[in-house]
Amino acid sequence: MGACPSRVIFLVGCFMVLLAIPLRFFCIRDLEDHLAVLIVLCTTFYFLFFCRAAKFVGPFVIMIYRMVAKDLITFVIVYGIFILGFSQAYYIIFQTYDNKIGQDRNPMENSAESIMQMFIMSLGGFSDVYKMMQYCQPVLNYIGKIEFVVFIGLVTVLLVNLLIAMMGNTYSEIAAIKNEWMRQWARTVLVLERGISPSARLRSQDGYCEYMADGTKALV
Repeated sequence: MGACPSRVIFLVGCFMVLLAIPLRFFCIRDLEDHLAVLIVLCTTFYFLFFCRAAKFVGPFVIMIYRMVAKDLITFVIVYGIFILGFSQAYYIIFQTYDNKIGQDRNPMENSAESIMQMFIMSLGGFSDVYKMMQYCQPVLNYIGKIEFVVFIGLVTVLLVNLLIAMMGNTYSEIAAIKNEWMRQWARTVLVLERGISPSARLRSQDGYCEYMADGTKALV
């Protein structure tokens, strides 16, 4: 299962379908709808399992697998450390936010809000937070603006471009492998065969083989 993450997600979706049966029986509509959304997402990704055996899209599916498993996880770990550090610093700064002067409420009333605001800032939505810093204490206002420049430089510029470079390296490695789609086709067949019992495989084998004079099977 580790070599086929999309199939693992598909099996999770099948398990959730079973969980949806008692919800339908007891008419718990809201929870059933929420579960149905997750089921659709989990089962849709199973198409990637078969697409990786195609010549034109197979290498791209493998690139997605490698980028998510290696590049993206590394980026998320480093990115999360920066987000947590800067969010707590801004949380302390906005503890001095003056609600009487400021036109809007404190954007970082608690630690969870500060983490979410830093995530939004890393995506480019930093104008509101930057403007509201003027309603904090003067010294912390200047410190917050300095931290803002450092945060934009490290996270938005450095880390994002580093992620792009890592993904580009992974793309080059996969693209350099010849006939990768054929190897993935063989792995797909192997994974499917392992999901069938030995007796069922022998019965299926009888449909496309011929018997020799001595009674042994000859595959054709």
